[in-house]
Amino acid sequence: FLPAKFKQRTKKEQLFKMEEPLLRKIQQQVNEGVKDINSWASTKISITQDKKASHEKKIVESKETIFSLNSQLARYTDDIQENSKLAKKQQDQRTSIENNIRKIETDTISLRKQNGVLQRDADALKAERDQAKAAIELALEGEKQMQKQRDDGANWYEERLGWKMRAKRKNTLGMTLSRLSESSDVECKFDLRVNDDNTYEVERLRPIVDYSDILEELNETNNLGKFMYEIRKLVMEKLEL
Repeated sequence: FLPAKFKQRTKKEQLFKMEEPLLRKIQQQVNEGVKDINSWASTKISITQDKKASHEKKIVESKETIFSLNSQLARYTDDIQENSKLAKKQQDQRTSIENNIRKIETDTISLRKQNGVLQRDADALKAERDQAKAAIELALEGEKQMQKQRDDGANWYEERLGWKMRAKRKNTLGMTLSRLSESSDVECKFDLRVNDDNTYEVERLRPIVDYSDILEELNETNNLGKFMYEIRKLVMEKLEL
């Protein structure tokens, strides 16, 4: 005969002994479940950390890309502004060239008009030149004739009066009168100088005669031929030729 308490404890022990394998199995399953959960959690955490690192890397790369794009955008903006300035400069240059072209066209028209005027002036000058040339040729022909007459007169004076003259120095002529007599070789020589006031002056006259009156007449009339005739006459009278 067992007391009630003992019976109750024994019954519990029996029940415990009966449930112990089951409990161990459940505990094992719980442990395995916890292990699986921990493994899954570790895997999830690892995946999450990898994704986070990947996301952070992508964020950094995105920031770098954004910075690069912003830099490119800034360069593009600068290029656009520079191109705008260049376009404006080219437009200004084009406008300046067009203005220069218009000015050149205007100047060309003006030059053509001036060329027409110059051509008319050139034709007029050519006509005047031809007239002047004809006048010069006529004057030269007249000068030739006058020179011939002077040469003929000089030859006549030389043949008749023995009158020769040669240039000695500035404004001075050397005069010689020969053939004063057929029987004598005596000559009359002197220098005839023309002063700055266009008056005549006799120097170094040989032989010496008084020529003051005929020199005064020469300065009044400028008739050199008569002066030479008169001085020849004075010399001949002095020499009694």
